[in-house]
Amino acid sequence: MQDNGIGSLGIHNNTIISTLDDLDPTTPSGDGIHVALVSANSPADATAVLRASTISGNLIGDDSDPLLPLVNDGTGIVVRVTEETTVQDLFISSNTISGNLANGILFSRTDDAVVAIVNPVPGRPGA
Repeated sequence: MQDNGIGSLGIHNNTIISTLDDLDPTTPSGDGIHVALVSANSPADATAVLRASTISGNLIGDDSDPLLPLVNDGTGIVVRVTEETTVQDLFISSNTISGNLANGILFSRTDDAVVAIVNPVPGRPGA
């Protein structure tokens, strides 16, 4: 038995400010955008593929006013890929990322996960 999931996402033109860490270890910790592909521990072989996806034109955190910074408690953009999962053809562009208390952008790949072609160039194979 095998369980496969394939999908794409588009996150465009959002304002993401003042996210909080709710101190729940099972939820993202105050990240602006958190994309996680996690292969569940199930008796069936399971894979997940995220392909042809974009994150663009977003305002993630805003520290332009030092008296009232609108920061996120975590990272601006997190892409986490674990176990038997794949991210392919992910395009991240034209985002304003500032004032996050952790990283601006964080990629995390563990186990047998695959990250293939981030920010593909138009006209090239895989784009």
